[in-house]
This record gives sequence, C-alpha cells and structure tokens, in this order.
Amino acid sequence: MSRTARYLRFILVVVMAPVAASLFLSTAIAQQNPVTPKALPRFEDYPAAPIFTGKPAKVNLASNRDARRFRTALTEAFTDESRFAGHYRVVEIGCGASCQSVWAVDLIDGSIYSLFTASYGSVFRPDSRLIVKNDPEQYEEMLKDSTVAEVESMMKTYGPPEFWLEEKGKFKRIGPYKVRLDPVSKKVVANATGSPANASAGSNTSSSKTTKIKVFLVAGGDNGKNGKRIGCDDSLVAVSRTIERTAPRLRAALDELLSMPEEFDNGGQKLGNYWKGSDLKVKRVSLTNGTATIQITGRLLIAGICDEPRIEEQIQATAKQFPTVKRVRVFVNGTRLKEAIR
Repeated sequence: MSRTARYLRFILVVVMAPVAASLFLSTAIAQQNPVTPKALPRFEDYPAAPIFTGKPAKVNLASNRDARRFRTALTEAFTDESRFAGHYRVVEIGCGASCQSVWAVDLIDGSIYSLFTASYGSVFRPDSRLIVKNDPEQYEEMLKDSTVAEVESMMKTYGPPEFWLEEKGKFKRIGPYKVRLDPVSKKVVANATGSPANASAGSNTSSSKTTKIKVFLVAGGDNGKNGKRIGCDDSLVAVSRTIERTAPRLRAALDELLSMPEEFDNGGQKLGNYWKGSDLKVKRVSLTNGTATIQITGRLLIAGICDEPRIEEQIQATAKQFPTVKRVRVFVNGTRLKEAIR
C-alpha cells in the first residue's frame, strides 16, 4: 500500500469514524428525546397601560351594530374579575351549549368590541393586553381521566386555544400557534419542531367511554358529621355520578344536579336535593378567568328559610369541584340566585 493510501486510510479510521459515531449518537438521542415544547405567549409579555380607576363611561350601544341584541349583558354592572388590558371589561354571552360570545367594553369611552366565539371561555388579566380564547387549563384538566388522543380530539371539535392581542383599540389574533398536549408535562404547548412526542407516554390509557363527577346533596340535621357543615346544622355530602367522558364536565355536573330526585338513598344515608321545582334546566354556562356564570331557567321551589343556604351551597360546591372554577355566579330566569330565593 502506498504512503498516500495509508494516509487516507488513517484519516478515515482515526478522524472520520468518531465524527460519524457522534452524528449517529446525536441522531439517536434526538429521536429518543424530542425537542422541548415551545412556550405559549405569556400575559407578562404584553403589559397594559395603567389600570383605569375612574368612573366607567356609559356603554355606547351605537358603537357596534350588533350590540343592541345583547343590551342587558353589555350594560350590566361589571366586577373586578372582568377587567382586561387596563381599561376594558370582558363580557361573555352564552350562545348555546359550549358556546360563548366574547365582547370587550372600553371603560373610558364606552365603545363595544365583538372579539370571538369560544367553547371554553376566555382567560385574561387587567394588567395585560393578551386574552386567550378557549382556556388551556380546561383541556389540561381533562387529562386527569382521559388520554391525550381523546382530549386532542375534543380540541379539534371545540377549537384549540387561540391568542388575541389588544393594540390601540384594535384586537387581532397573534400566531396562529399550532398547539398540542404535551403527554409528559400534561400541558398545552406550542408544537415544537423536531421529532414528535410519543402520544401515549404519560397518559391515561383507559378505554372507558365514561368518567365520574360529583354532585353535592344535603344531609339534613347531620351537623357536619359526614361533610361540610352548612346552614341549619346540615351537612354537604358528595355523591358520585357517571357521565360521558367527552361531555363538558361542568355543564354535565350541573345537569346531573338538576335531574336528581328530591330524596336520594346514598348507601342507606338519606340525602336531599333542594334544587327542586318544575322544568329546571341549565340554559347556559360560561367560564371566564375562573368565574363560572350559570344561567338556569324554570320554577325553583323554596319551602322555608333553611332551603336558601342549601340551594346556594349545593350549586357552589358542585361547580367548584373543578380546579378551573374559582368563583360562581348563578342566575335563575335572569335574576341573581340570592335574590331569586328570597
């Protein structure tokens, strides 16, 4: 073998072989460890102007051609939980099952803006110009008893989270971000470039088509022995109910509450359901920034003063079993629950 050939062989064996091995190893590692998912837009990345603290302007219904159809909802008094982007308040108006029409009202000049239609509410902050359509936490909560594939199927049906930004009185969607559920962190993330994660890793692989939720009933005179003590020395007791896995869980739990009998035998324990009357139905449910707004229609019967705390505590506990629900507002035939039962 010539000196040149021996030199070339040395280069191939001694120099190139380690390089090739390193490339092979890097590829193998990349295939086993997918690229870390990208972060989604954060509220702190889009700060708002100082929060408006003056007297809110009169709502200008003429500023939006569709506003008069929703006059009552758009002009009702706002709460601090509805503040957005410094000087707006967000209004969610039910438009059917799993449907919320989301609006913004400028507190300074009263202008009205129609933003988008959501299935799982919106999330926002008073100190940020970012508002998120379809609360990601609601999809993440579903992973507790559903597979990644099942929840992503629901995301396709009801719509993925979207990210909207306020800029000088205009609202625009940013992105769009192609989102997915990360099976390891069990969080909604932006789709990463590189090898996709194994969709079955870290997920619940149950093939069941149903799941369990709770409905809260009352043990009269139990005085807190079997549950939270409420009202007239009663106890609030959770009862397990089965619903379709793909059903919106908050709405399904409320439907169960209204459909349960006045007296319920819980393994020998007699419990009462004080959501009784005629034609009681859940008309609309929306969830905004942790506040669940529940609209109920029908005739609610109140037998005495002790029924008032029972009715309120039952629906509050049934709704707040879900981590995304922090506060609950209930209306019966358009009247706040506290007023409707007194």
